[in-house]
Amino acid sequence: MKYSRIAALFAAAATTAGLGIVGGSPASAASVPCMGDTFSLCLYTNSYYGGEQLTRSKGDWDPSLPGLGGFDNRISSINSNHGKPFCFYSERNYQGEVFRIGPWEEWATLPGWIDNDIQSFRVC
Repeated sequence: MKYSRIAALFAAAATTAGLGIVGGSPASAASVPCMGDTFSLCLYTNSYYGGEQLTRSKGDWDPSLPGLGGFDNRISSINSNHGKPFCFYSERNYQGEVFRIGPWEEWATLPGWIDNDIQSFRVC
């Protein structure tokens, strides 16, 4: 009886952990790679790298497009696989409040003042 309770607890824990990985819970945050190539930046619509993903790679930067299109005001987590810092702006055309991340940083959740309030970004 004692063995079956321990086995049941272990199975429940394994199932919960498995659901966390699929659902993008905090437990999986450290293991979620930026799905672009080297020198890429991934933006996600949900915290902990969940939801829709927008990936920009080194040759994919276009400074003439100072907005995020359908991702405007929807970014809730960021994963930088890039050696340069990035600045994220609350307004289009690199205006408004600025949130700066350093090289290779990962932000599973963004500060409340910039969460779902990013409209443009660039290397800074």
